[in-house]
Amino acid sequence: MSLQKKLSLYAVAVVADVNGGAAPSPTVYALYQEICRRTGRDVCTQETVNSHINKAGTYGVLESNRTSGWFKTGVHLKFTFTEPVAAVLETLEEDDTFEEVSLSTARSIAQQSLRDS
Repeated sequence: MSLQKKLSLYAVAVVADVNGGAAPSPTVYALYQEICRRTGRDVCTQETVNSHINKAGTYGVLESNRTSGWFKTGVHLKFTFTEPVAAVLETLEEDDTFEEVSLSTARSIAQQSLRDS
């Protein structure tokens, strides 16, 4: 799995972890951008990140549905995991890519982004 796919999947897993299993795409993208900034990685567009996450659905890890946030966020994707989120995070964190990423910091950023949305 490519680095960008791993970063995208990690961001959606963290958001789902702090949000009862559901991860709205605007929040996922905000966390993804912040992780990339903090680790010096290139940032992909939101469309590309969503595409990476949807491809993870082919592994049977998660599903996506279009949902409306009405006037506040418009139509966006909402991702839900079909596998335990903790197991996905644990598996991803075994990769050296995530040595620079603090899970507790990522959770805090995700929670703040959810409050702001």
